[in-house]
Amino acid sequence: MSNHQTLKDSIQQLSISAEHLSTASEKVKVLSVALEVANEIIEILDPNTSGLKHGEDALEEIISTNTFRNTKMEEWFSFHPIYPDERLALKLFESDICEMKFYWLNDNSTKARISAGVMLTPNWEDRDITENDDYKVGVDFFLKKDAKSLLMVISHRGNLRVMEFSERLTHTQEQILDRISGALSLTTRKDLHDVLWKSMALSEVNKQFYQGIAYQFTVLYQHLIQTGKNREDAKLFANRLLGRLLFIWFLRKKGVIANEDEYFPEEIGDSTEYYNSILKPLFFQTLNTPYYARKSGDLNTPYLNGGLFDAHDNDWPHEKTIFPRSYFSDLYAHLDKYNFTTDESSPDYEQVAIDPEMLGRVFESLLAEQFTDSGEQVRKAKGTFYTPREIVSYMCKESLRQYLYTQLGDEKYYAGVNKLIDSPDYEWETAHSNAKRDLWPFENMTKFIPKVIGILDSLTVLDPACGSGAFPMGMLQLLTKVYERLDSRFDSYETKLSIIQNTIFGVDIEPMAVEISRLRAWLAIIVDGEGQVDPLPNLDFKFVCADSLRPLEQKVGLLDNPRLHEQMAEVRTKFFNARKPESKDEWRKKYYKLTSSTNMFSSGRELQLASFDPFKNQCSAEFFDSEYMFGIDKFDVVIGNPPYVHLEKMKDVAKQKYMPLNFKTYEARGDLYSLFFERYIKALKDDGVLSFITSNKWMRAGYGESLRNFFIDNTQPLLLVDLGGGIFESATVDTDILILKKTKYIAPTRAISASRDFNAQDMVTTIRQKAFNIKFSRSESWTILSPIEQSIKEKIERFGTPLKDWDIKINRGILTGCNEAFIINEQTRTKLISEDPKSAEIIRPILRGKDIKKNSYEFAGLYVILAIFDSHKWMEQKYPAIYNHLSQYEDKLKKRGQCRYLSSGKIHHSSDHNYPGYPGMHHWLELDNNPRQKYMDDFNKQKIIWSDISTEPNFILVNEEIYFNNTCYMMTGAPDWLAEYLNSDLISWYFPKVIATDLGSGSRYFKQFVELIPVPSNLDMSNLYQFFLLTDDEIKFISSSVRE
Repeated sequence: MSNHQTLKDSIQQLSISAEHLSTASEKVKVLSVALEVANEIIEILDPNTSGLKHGEDALEEIISTNTFRNTKMEEWFSFHPIYPDERLALKLFESDICEMKFYWLNDNSTKARISAGVMLTPNWEDRDITENDDYKVGVDFFLKKDAKSLLMVISHRGNLRVMEFSERLTHTQEQILDRISGALSLTTRKDLHDVLWKSMALSEVNKQFYQGIAYQFTVLYQHLIQTGKNREDAKLFANRLLGRLLFIWFLRKKGVIANEDEYFPEEIGDSTEYYNSILKPLFFQTLNTPYYARKSGDLNTPYLNGGLFDAHDNDWPHEKTIFPRSYFSDLYAHLDKYNFTTDESSPDYEQVAIDPEMLGRVFESLLAEQFTDSGEQVRKAKGTFYTPREIVSYMCKESLRQYLYTQLGDEKYYAGVNKLIDSPDYEWETAHSNAKRDLWPFENMTKFIPKVIGILDSLTVLDPACGSGAFPMGMLQLLTKVYERLDSRFDSYETKLSIIQNTIFGVDIEPMAVEISRLRAWLAIIVDGEGQVDPLPNLDFKFVCADSLRPLEQKVGLLDNPRLHEQMAEVRTKFFNARKPESKDEWRKKYYKLTSSTNMFSSGRELQLASFDPFKNQCSAEFFDSEYMFGIDKFDVVIGNPPYVHLEKMKDVAKQKYMPLNFKTYEARGDLYSLFFERYIKALKDDGVLSFITSNKWMRAGYGESLRNFFIDNTQPLLLVDLGGGIFESATVDTDILILKKTKYIAPTRAISASRDFNAQDMVTTIRQKAFNIKFSRSESWTILSPIEQSIKEKIERFGTPLKDWDIKINRGILTGCNEAFIINEQTRTKLISEDPKSAEIIRPILRGKDIKKNSYEFAGLYVILAIFDSHKWMEQKYPAIYNHLSQYEDKLKKRGQCRYLSSGKIHHSSDHNYPGYPGMHHWLELDNNPRQKYMDDFNKQKIIWSDISTEPNFILVNEEIYFNNTCYMMTGAPDWLAEYLNSDLISWYFPKVIATDLGSGSRYFKQFVELIPVPSNLDMSNLYQFFLLTDDEIKFISSSVRE
C-alpha cells in the first residue's frame, strides 16, 4: 500500500484551516488547501500529469452560472471569495476522456443537493445517449459548507458513490486510492469509469468490516463463557457492548463526545480495568444520566436516554467483568481503519463509509459465526438473511405507492404519486419552484397538499420479522424524503421522531436483532442537528421481541383486568416520551404492576402477557398482539422478509407451536413464511398492502397450493417479481417479491421474471416497463409467462391431455438402500457366476441417471442383484454365492430404515401372531421398497426411460431388458412416438417453464411433474408445430429460448 503522506498532511491541514472562515483571505486559504487535496488525488489517478493549477490560480477556473438551469441552483454554492458576484464552481481538470469539477456548498450537504450538483453538467456515464465521444467521464469534488471535509463523487445513471476526506486518511480510503492509481492512463471512457465505479463499491469494505466485528464478537463471547457466564447472556452482552461502542463511534463523528482522550486513549493497558473504570461510567453514569444527576463529572457529553445505555441484568453492572487483556486495543484498531457516517446510504447514494445500515449486516455476520447444537449455522437454522438495500428501497416505494393510490382513490392522482416517490433527487432539486404544484396541477394545492400529508400521518407500517430493521429504516428514509418534498415547514428531526412514534413498528423473535433495530432508529434521529444530540425516545414499545406467529389468547379469565388495553395505551405513550430516569422508572413500574401478577389461578392469557418484558429484552414473548404491544389493531402496510425454514425441519416445535393454531396454509412439508403470509394478511386493514420477499418455491411446489389458493380467496395480488437466485449473498434460495392488497381478486396481476438483463439498480423502471398481466387460478401453479409464452402454453394444453390421464404406467427405478451390497461391477459379477453359475439368473445390467442421454445411454459396466421381496426365504439355498456376498454387508443392511421400521414408524415384534421374521418392512437380504416380480417384469417390456434430474429432456425408447436405479424413471404402455415428443424443443421449453421445479442448472423430471405434460392422443411428429397451430413468431421464440 502506498504511503500517501502528502495527501494525509493536506487532509489534516484542511481540518485546521477550516476553523477560520471569517475573512475573504481565510476562505482563499482554506480553498487552496481543499484544492490541493483534490489535486493530490488527481496525481494518484495519473502520476505523470502536469499543468495542475494550485491556490489562487485554480480559483480563476470559474464555471459560469449561465450553465445552470435556473437561478435557484446558483444559491447551492458559496460565493467566490475573490469574485463576489460569482459562485464557487470551478473547472479543476480535463483530459481526453475525463473532466473534474470543484464546488463549495452553501448549505448543509444533503444527499439531494450533491446528487443535483453532479448532474449540473452532462457526463458520459449519465445515460445511454451520453455514452459517446461527445461526453467525458465526470469526477466531482464538493467542499462542505464548514470546509472541514471534501467529498469525491463518482456517478452512474444518477446513482452516486461518495468518498469523504476529513481529518485523516482512513485505511479503507488508502486501499481505494491504490486501486484507482494510474486510472487516468486508461484509453477508453468505459475502462476508466469501470475502475472508478467498482473501486468505490462498498462490498469489499463491508466484508472486511464485518469479518473484524464478527471476530471480536466471537473472541468476547467465548471468553465470557470460559469465565462462567451463561451462553445467552454472553451473546447478548457481547452484542450490546459492540452496539454501544459502534453507536459511540457514530457520535464521535458528530463531535459530541466530550473528553475523548480520556474515554478513548491512544494506549489502553488492561482491558478489564479499562472497561470497569472508564467505559462503565461512560455508559451507565453519563450517557444514560441527565446532567443534573451526574456524578461522573462530565457535563458536556450529551444525555441520550432511550434505553441503549441502561444497565441490564446481563450487563452485570455490580460486578467486575473480565475481558481478554488486549480486547479493546484490538477492537479500536479495527474501528479506526474506517470512516463512519450517521447518514444511511441508499441505492442512489452510497457513501464509502460505515453507516447505520451496516449494523444489520453486522448482525447477519454475527449469526454466521454462531452454530446450533447440531452444528447448523444459526442464520440458516433461523432462515435469517439480510435484505439488500436495493430490494428494501423498491418494496418500500411500491408499498407506499399502493397505499397512496388507495387513499387518494381516483387514477388521475397516480402520475403525481409516482413523480413524488420516484423522482431522483437531482431531478427534484433542479426542478423549478413549482415542482410540488406540478404533482397535481388540477387541484388547489393549499388544500390538497395538507390532505396528502394527513394521509401520510395516518399510515401504519409493520414488519413482523424485522431482523435488524432494514424495512422500518427503509420506510423511515422514504417517508422522510416524501415529507420534505411536500411540507414547506419540514423539520427533519421532528418528522423522523413522529414517524418512529406513530408509523413504523417492528417485531422479531431474536433479542439481538431487536436491539440493533432500536439502535438504527436512534442513529436515524441523531443524524440531524449540528453538534448536538437531543435525548432519544424510548423504543421499548416500538421494536419488540416476540413470536410473531402466535396470537394472544382472546379468552379473558375471571380474574383478568378488563381495562388492560386502555391502561397499556397510557403506559406506551408516556414511556415513549419519558426523558428523565425517574419518569421512566415510574412508567416501567406501572407496566410491571399491570402484567406481573400471575399465580396458579392465572389464565393462559395472563401467563402469555407475563412473558412479554420489553425492558429486559432477554427472550422473546410467547405471543404477539399488535393492539396490546403497539396500540394498533390493523395496519395499512405489512412489509418484510420473513424467515425461510421448512416446517419439517422444525419437527416437534412446529407441531406444538403452530399446528394447533389452525393455519389454513400449514403444510407438513411447507415453509414457515406461509404462516407469516396468512397471519399478516389478516392483520391488514381492508385495502391494506402486504409486501414480502420470500423463497419462490410456493409458486409451483405442491405444498404451496394451499397458500396460492389463500391468496386468490382473500387478496388481490398486485405484483409478483420472480427474482430467481443471487439476491442474497449468504442464501442459496431463489426468491420472489409478492405485493398484494386485502380485497377481492378481480384484476390481473402484474408479473415479471428477472432475466439476465434485469436492472436491480432501477427496479421501478425495469418492472414498470417489462411486467405483464397474468390472471392466476385456484389449484394451479403460478408461472410467470409473457403474452407470447401464455399463447404457446394455452395451445399446448388445449390440444393435449396430461399423461396422468393416459393408460400408461410410470415407475421409479430400483432403490437398494445399500448400493455397496447390491450394485456390483463386472469383476464381482464374473466371480459370483464362477462360484455358482445360477447366480446369473438374478444379476442384471443397471443404469444410473448420469448414464442416460437424450435418445441413448452409456452402460458403465454395473449390475444389480435382483433380491426381490421374500427372496430371503430361498436366497441361501438357491443362490449361495450371492447369499455369501450379501452376508458381508449384513450389519449395514440391517441398519437401513426399512429393515428396522414399518412405514408407520412402528415395528414387528417377535411375539406378534404374524411375525414375518424381521422387525421392519422387509428382510435385510432384500432390496428396499419391497419390489415384487410384477414390478420387475416391466423392465423386460418396451419402455421409455429418463433421468430424474437433467438440464434438458433425456427420454429414451428402449426395447431390451435393462434395469436402472432410483435416479431414473420408466414409462410402459406409451406409443412409440412419445419419446421423440418428450424430447422435442416444444417440451424442452414447456416443461421447465410451466411444470418443473427449477434447480438453477436443470429441472426435476420426477413422476409427479412428467405426468402433467399435455400429450395429444395421436401425433405426426413431422407436423408438430402445425398440429398445435403455432405461429412463426412462436416457433422462433421456442427455438431461441431452448438454445439460450
